[in-house]
Amino acid sequence: MEAFGQLSLKRLVSMTTRIRGPKEKDGVDYDFVTQKRFNELAASGDIFEKSERSEGWYGMSAQRIDERLIGSDVIKAPDGLGLLATQEEAKKRGWKVVSIFITTDEEILRKRLKARGRNTEEQIERRIELVKKDMEYERFCNYSITSTTPDADFLQVMNIYLWERYKRGMSSPFDNQKPAKAEIETRTEADTREAVAV
Repeated sequence: MEAFGQLSLKRLVSMTTRIRGPKEKDGVDYDFVTQKRFNELAASGDIFEKSERSEGWYGMSAQRIDERLIGSDVIKAPDGLGLLATQEEAKKRGWKVVSIFITTDEEILRKRLKARGRNTEEQIERRIELVKKDMEYERFCNYSITSTTPDADFLQVMNIYLWERYKRGMSSPFDNQKPAKAEIETRTEADTREAVAV
């Protein structure tokens, strides 16, 4: 796992107006902002994708992406509508995007949401319904993987990331070892955007 630390890959966090959880850190898990500040950034056009959930608003700052793209690649986790908004913004700003659709079993998802300890049963069921609706956006992604465990998910995503770097002739921390392409469901090559996993 230490080898991945040699990659210039930064994780993007979304802004949210919801209450910060007891174990969450501002700027690490999310950028926690007031509703007023969120509205100001949205009105200015900086927040290019946003969605309202039961616990508050979520959105992504275009300026934050531009800042993080200096000298590195970035990774973010949008919902379905966020994916389309990111792809549209990428056309305007010249970002290169590779998208990965991650799905999982409904019961596994329910257990994960319960384990977080911050959602009511009603909120959990509502979230599951939203995830089901997001399934229709799988066709807009370059890759598709099934979530099992955090470690396995991480390895699948990193393998895709390394494969994209390999295709672009970019360096790898693995002594130029070609990453395995097996067991990755790939969309058509014509749809592939050369760059970072989103």
